[in-house]
Amino acid sequence: MENFGAAKTRPVSADELRKMQEKSWEIYQYFADFCDQRGLRFYGCGGCVIGAARDGKFIPWDDDVDVYMPRPDYERLASLWNREADTERFSYVRTGANTHAGDVMAKICDNFTTLVTPYQIDKKIPQGLTIDIFPLDGAPQPKSLAWWWQVLMGELFNLYNVAEVPKNHGKVVALGAKVALALVPHPRWRYKLWRACEKQMSKWDYDRHEWTARICDDPKLIIVPFRRKWFGQGIDMPLEVAGTQQQFRMPADWDAYLRAEFGDDYLNPPPIEQQQPKHAVYFMDLDTPYQEYMTNGRFDPRKAGISD
Repeated sequence: MENFGAAKTRPVSADELRKMQEKSWEIYQYFADFCDQRGLRFYGCGGCVIGAARDGKFIPWDDDVDVYMPRPDYERLASLWNREADTERFSYVRTGANTHAGDVMAKICDNFTTLVTPYQIDKKIPQGLTIDIFPLDGAPQPKSLAWWWQVLMGELFNLYNVAEVPKNHGKVVALGAKVALALVPHPRWRYKLWRACEKQMSKWDYDRHEWTARICDDPKLIIVPFRRKWFGQGIDMPLEVAGTQQQFRMPADWDAYLRAEFGDDYLNPPPIEQQQPKHAVYFMDLDTPYQEYMTNGRFDPRKAGISD
């Protein structure tokens, strides 16, 4: 397959961004109904929680929906989705023994859309718009030896699961990642290693520990501890989407959660120059199933009229 190297990105127009929000909400609604019908706990996280708390609507520059799930529910979702969900429309995507998605979290993909990111062009996965699902793991007392062990296992899990040098984390981190990846060069070895790390980092029972953590994520967020009681069973709050009032599942104590993850000034919008969609886009067609642009299971730029 063609090597794309440093893939180009393209800007997203205001109309496209609104459509991304609407389509993301469709995925979220199906996901939320699926989980509620099966007693699976979940909570919105990130930008949509801020939007609901601050303005009661999507942040204008937000481009997706993110969700937390306690580890037991996260794993139940993995076992139930392909048996009971509408997989013609929505695919469950997660890196495994035979799939390399390039992300450490699970995703639900809208198969009737196409959205390709620069880092996933050559991945043999569904290439549609997605929502991200992050597991919440039980965690030991912050700053204890057990806590640092969980952090270490999480860092190794993320590195070998994604199998790429982290960007924007400095030269020292990049050098360390290159050395670590070089020491374990074979994909099968990396898979066995990150699976072992995943078992270690998730061994603290979510429902029996006071603390929880978002281990499958950015290295800076792994060390942010949450209290489990902040999430509880969750609460539904109004969120305006495309001019209509919807209900969005929030952590029970969303204020405490947002202060922990984003700081005490989370209600203040960022500077204008930072009010941009966070995901880079290589190609997007939200009206066409991604299969129309695939060849042998991978995105084919030529079918999209792209000739890099």
